[in-house]
Amino acid sequence: MGPDQLGAAHFHTASKPLKEIDIRLPENLVKVISLLNKISYPSEN
Repeated sequence: MGPDQLGAAHFHTASKPLKEIDIRLPENLVKVISLLNKISYPSEN
């Protein structure tokens, strides 16, 4: 398997779940931000 084939295969697999990632991104961001807030301000929780 040459580097060109590897790159094409990686691009094909990487581009497929892109829409799913875009849809889930806001939800994940909210979870990450709330988690960071709990770590940053433990006294408020």
